[in-house]
Amino acid sequence: MFRVFALFCLAVAAVVPAQASVTHTVKFGQGPVVLAWQDGQAVGQGERVTLKADAAATLTHDWAGGGVLQPMSYKSSPGTPRVETLTLASNAAVSVRFDSQPLTGTVEVRLISVGAAAQYGGAPRIERDYTFGGSATVLTLSARTARKPGSPSDQSVSFEIVRTGEAAALPLIIEAHE
Repeated sequence: MFRVFALFCLAVAAVVPAQASVTHTVKFGQGPVVLAWQDGQAVGQGERVTLKADAAATLTHDWAGGGVLQPMSYKSSPGTPRVETLTLASNAAVSVRFDSQPLTGTVEVRLISVGAAAQYGGAPRIERDYTFGGSATVLTLSARTARKPGSPSDQSVSFEIVRTGEAAALPLIIEAHE
């Protein structure tokens, strides 16, 4: 009986340490990334995305799961306001600016929607008049749009942008910042 008990104790002592484990958590680093849609069409992803004023823009990465994106273009006469929808999803702060400061024109940015897993703490309406100069920055998001896990569209924030004068013809640069 003693032998059986000793053998049992030895077996239990050998099994208990085998049940212990060490858990390691690994996070893969990814730099700041912004996904951009213009008028419902995906136009780019990365640390910097350029929205072309009158040339075609295409998305080279298949992040959404399939399909072919058609090039989009925009042309307007000088007096026609340019109205577009810009949707952004990011894992970092984002700025939207002109490549160079417009000499004429106005820009009006209006918040349209915030996705179910998104956040936006800025002003719902921003107006810029370039008649007397001004900053080339149109919009700044001080934090990432993703509030919680979800699809890119759920983590996105949408804006309507109305541009006139030279501001309507210049390309917009979207940059993600750490």
